[in-house]
Amino acid sequence: FYPDLVQTGYPDFSNDSGSLISAILKLLSLPIPPTVICCGNDEMAVRVYGILRTRGVRVPKQVSVAGYDNHSAIAETLFPPLTSTELPYLRMGAMAADLLFQYIEHPTGAVQPVKVVGETIWRQSVINK
Repeated sequence: FYPDLVQTGYPDFSNDSGSLISAILKLLSLPIPPTVICCGNDEMAVRVYGILRTRGVRVPKQVSVAGYDNHSAIAETLFPPLTSTELPYLRMGAMAADLLFQYIEHPTGAVQPVKVVGETIWRQSVINK
C-alpha cells in the first residue's frame, strides 16, 4: 500500500487547495506516477478527463481512468468511453427490503452485513496490460 497514491479531491475549481486539480497534480508529479486513476464516481471521472486533457495527458495511453456507478449517460459518451463499476441500486434496494422483512419477523435476530457486488463494465478508458 502506497499512501501517496490515495488522494482526496473535491471538484472545486475555484480553489486549488484540496481540490481535484491539486490531487491529480500530486499524482502526476510522483516519481512513479500511477498508471490508472480510480474515481469515486463517474461525474468525478469527467472532471479527471478534463484535468488530464489540459495537462496533455492522454487517456488511456498515458493514464487509464476508471469510474464508479456506471452512469451510462456519462460512461458511454465520454471519449474514450469510461470503464466503470455499476452501483446496483435495484439489487441493493431489494436486498434491503428482504433484510427489513426478516428483521420484522425476527426482531431479536442479529443483522449480518450483506455484500452487494456491482459488475465492472470494461470500456476503452483502461488498457488491459
